[in-house]
Parts: sequence; C-alpha cells; structure tokens
Amino acid sequence: GREAARAGVPLYLVGIGDAREPPDLVLSDLKADDVVLKGDRLQFEARLTARGPDPAKSVPAVLYERVGDKLVERARETVRPDPAGKPVPVRLSVVPEEPGERTFVIDVPVQPGESEPGNNRLERVVTVAESRKLRVLYIEGYPRYEFRFVKTLLERETDAVRGNRSVDLSTLLL
Repeated sequence: GREAARAGVPLYLVGIGDAREPPDLVLSDLKADDVVLKGDRLQFEARLTARGPDPAKSVPAVLYERVGDKLVERARETVRPDPAGKPVPVRLSVVPEEPGERTFVIDVPVQPGESEPGNNRLERVVTVAESRKLRVLYIEGYPRYEFRFVKTLLERETDAVRGNRSVDLSTLLL
C-alpha cells in the first residue's frame, strides 16, 4: 500500500462477501459403543451447534440404520438449538435385534440457506454380537466375605432374565 502511494498509483478497495455468518447446523462429537450385544440398548450421543442468524426453533434429529442401499428410521428426537451458538446434546437409542456389522446414521435436516450440508450427518459402524453365556468357575479356600459377595452377585446375574442366563456359575469351596 505505501509503495503504491509513493508511486502515485490510486487504490480502489472493494469489499466482497456477506458480513453475516450463513446459517449452519453442525452435528459433532458422536459417542457410541463399538460393540454391543444383541438385544441390549445402544445409546448414541452427539452435539448439535447452530451457527448464523435466526437458527431454527427446533429440528428433528433422526437415527437411521443403513439396510442395503436404503436408510431405515430407527429413532427420532426433537432438538432445540441454542440461539447463542452453544452445543446442545442429542441422544438417540436403538435396540439392535440382528447380529453383525451395522451402520447407523444420525441426521438433521438441511436448513434454508445452509452453506455446508455435509456437517448435518454423522455415521458409525457398530458390531452387534450374539449374547453368549459366560461360564464361571469360582474356587475359594475358605468362606470369606469376598467369596460370599461375589457368589451372591453372580447368582443374581444368572436369574436376572428368565431363560436367558448370561452367567453359568459353578463354585468350589475347599
């Protein structure tokens, strides 16, 4: 700029762009288990941040499961974005009934005028394992307090769900 002024070259400054930040909804920080047992609740937690002027009062956050080339809706929650731009929690859950690798997608709809629709979706692959019975052999020398506590705890676990014993307990007290 100073070089041009010394040489007598006129400078014409033109502002380009919009001073306002464009509206944008951002899903981030997805947390979910990588492995879950069939029939157990799988919890997804993420954060939704609204940027730009006049964010939507509420938006649906939808949890889909990818089945072949289609997305099948599994859960839905209405989320109210913070107008000040603070992240708000998004919590969705599903109980997978089929074992294997499953792909889940969390999505919020693209808002009018949104500049970056790619950050409205998060994806996670979760392995759903068959529930298997855990076989436990507990051997103890004498009936101390810890033996009684652990034995009672594992016996309760075996009766937690009728017909679906998750622990097969055998004890041997010497």
